[in-house]
Amino acid sequence: METCFDTTRLLRAWSEGDRQAGEDLFDRLYDQLRGVASRRLAAESPGHRLQTTSLVHEAYLRMVDQDRVSWQDRRQFFAVAARVMRRILVDQARERSAAKRGGSRARLSLDDLPDRALVQRPEELLVLDRCLEDLARLDPEQARLVELRYFVGLSLEQTAETLGCSRATVIRRWRVVKGWLHRQLQLARS
Repeated sequence: METCFDTTRLLRAWSEGDRQAGEDLFDRLYDQLRGVASRRLAAESPGHRLQTTSLVHEAYLRMVDQDRVSWQDRRQFFAVAARVMRRILVDQARERSAAKRGGSRARLSLDDLPDRALVQRPEELLVLDRCLEDLARLDPEQARLVELRYFVGLSLEQTAETLGCSRATVIRRWRVVKGWLHRQLQLARS
């Protein structure tokens, strides 16, 4: 049975350069990472190349290569995992989009975020990514909220736990960030 203490101990050992601790951590959290990847891929448009296992393994490889991360706890680990998975999916969307080159501006709606797929085409994921980069410069916590809710597919309760705040705070912030993103995406269309 995994305990938070064991996870934290492994994270800190990994931060100090213990590669075996990183591998042990990956083994310990593998099923949870697969769940995150599975929820994220379920929201992707059909025809994407990555499978759940591939996304988890690619995320792990990218996380192992990060030298300057001072791992603190499980929440931080999953937040970084969410960001890395987002980058992988955005990179894949860029590749598909570059192959097509052209077309009209991407259209997307936040009405059902994250209950249904936010984006239907690779170009739309690129628009969302640019908006999230802008948001991260303005309010990193709000950007994390979107990553956790949309890219990881966490529930309101799980997001609150990960961010270390109340469910009511997450609901309030979620409404605000959805409104902001909606305005930004409308501007991107015009």
